[in-house]
Amino acid sequence: MKTLPRAVRAAALATAAALALTACQGGGSSDTQSSGPAPAGSSSAGASAAPSASGPDATASAGPSGDAAADSTALKPGTNRSAAADGYAYPAKDVHDWLWGRKAKSPTYPKKKLAFLTFDDGPTNSTPRTLKELKKAGVPASFFIIGGDKGLGRPKSAGYLKDEIAQGNSVCIHSYTHSFPLLYPGRTASPKAIVKDYTKTVSAVRDVLGEDYRVGCQRYPGGHGWNGMKPADRAMQKKGAWWIDWNSENGDGTDTASSTGAGRAKQALSTLGSNPRVAVILMHDYKDNDATIESIAPLVKALKKKGYDFGVMS
Repeated sequence: MKTLPRAVRAAALATAAALALTACQGGGSSDTQSSGPAPAGSSSAGASAAPSASGPDATASAGPSGDAAADSTALKPGTNRSAAADGYAYPAKDVHDWLWGRKAKSPTYPKKKLAFLTFDDGPTNSTPRTLKELKKAGVPASFFIIGGDKGLGRPKSAGYLKDEIAQGNSVCIHSYTHSFPLLYPGRTASPKAIVKDYTKTVSAVRDVLGEDYRVGCQRYPGGHGWNGMKPADRAMQKKGAWWIDWNSENGDGTDTASSTGAGRAKQALSTLGSNPRVAVILMHDYKDNDATIESIAPLVKALKKKGYDFGVMS
């Protein structure tokens, strides 16, 4: 074998070193960086407002090696969201405390107005349009998922669930069956049935998002107004789950809901309640729910005008 001249070998080594340095510097983004602009009003880098007094939820396990660790739109291990949502995700336990626990006496109670847009009963064929409107408005939302045939069992729903994560939203638990007689026989909560239903839903979500999915936010079908809820609450807290109701709604779960987006936005704003600093707004990701989809833009515009930042629950 012929030996290269010393000058040629030196030049080749210098070139290889330069290429290696470039690869190290550009080999992937941090898993705490967003791949795109943060939702308006959030506290991510580049946003106009800082996090509230409680600060965002930074809980996460060590990320995997390789491309998954560099993808800020993939599920962040140990959470129900992506790393892109780091700056505006809040623990469900805190949100619960702000509205139904110690409220303003809570040490984590936010100093600024904070809104959580929540959508129940998906994924459905409405999900892609809902995501499109949220993206246009520059805000995130928390999606409370049905794990059975009415939600994740629908065609294309697995892809919609991944899209929710990729866009910077959070995926929370609603129900597997959404069956009132099963969960609340005689209108009284059955802790055993509720825990089983919850566990099946978590399993269904993990089948799509992976075993690293962890969640603290859950919403009872029909809300928390059923009889005998305390035993169910205790059983769910042992699972690390805190119930989240709402203090504002656009009415799309009622027979008297407005048929227009403007009307539903107006109703949501009119029902902010006695704790306007923290707004948890109930909407639904129903199939063909056009008016709610059309309400997103005017609702977000009005909330921003009132000084609200936007967050998701983890």
